[in-house]
Amino acid sequence: MTLAKSQNALIDYKVSSVLDFYSERQFDVVAFIYAHFPSDIRKQASEKILSLVRPGGKVIFEAFSKEQLSLESGGAKDEKMLFSLEEMEEEFKFLEFYLLRKEKINLNEGQYHKGKASVIRMVGTKK
Repeated sequence: MTLAKSQNALIDYKVSSVLDFYSERQFDVVAFIYAHFPSDIRKQASEKILSLVRPGGKVIFEAFSKEQLSLESGGAKDEKMLFSLEEMEEEFKFLEFYLLRKEKINLNEGQYHKGKASVIRMVGTKK
């Protein structure tokens, strides 16, 4: 926020349960970073994310892939809460993908998220 303020940039952000979040307007960008949802609400969460983005707006997403289960760097231990490229393509089929790939990365995000990790990275534009 300090950097944004120094550049006279206005960032409107909210912290909320995705299903409880309400807005009368749509956003230019919605980012979900390591947001792992229980399988019973995952489809609803994806639909909610898309409803919050204006046509032409962006969705930025990063989360652990299903391959993360075999790694020791953190993340959900329930495979249904992890992602595959095929699931992302289906759940976000109303996006034009600029980036959609699985990557091996080296996490250094504190005591519980450190070491080799497998993530899905996505940037898409709402059609």
